[in-house]
Amino acid sequence: NSRPVLAMNEPQDMFEDVAVNFTFIAHCEKVAVIKDALYFYRKGVAGSNTTIKRKDRAMRHIIVFAMIRLFLEKYATKKLLDIYFKQLGSTKLSLLFDLAVDKHNGASFDNVKAIKKEWKVLTNKKKPLQIEGTMWEEAASRCFLF
Repeated sequence: NSRPVLAMNEPQDMFEDVAVNFTFIAHCEKVAVIKDALYFYRKGVAGSNTTIKRKDRAMRHIIVFAMIRLFLEKYATKKLLDIYFKQLGSTKLSLLFDLAVDKHNGASFDNVKAIKKEWKVLTNKKKPLQIEGTMWEEAASRCFLF
């Protein structure tokens, strides 16, 4: 049995670990949580994605959420897709935080408006997630499964 894993393949990726970890968890029958940290982020000379002031956190995050949904629609069970839709409330809270950070860092009103438009596409349960004409169209062409 093939068990594909979603990987983001863009130099400016943020939250790429969310996509990889989600696809690993999607294949699990059981998950154990431990309190010990198994890895640490290390800042390079130029800083890291978590410390650099960016205006595209919300965009990068919504792209990852879209890639996860595309992955689930193609490879996962309906049960996992239902779980994805049930957790959209916490996803929205995360995006609202990212939008606040983006605004604080100088993101334009048009950027915020675009995120809200894409959110409506992402949360539409009535049809498969559209790729064409969205902010995740290019990212979807660069993601790969292994």
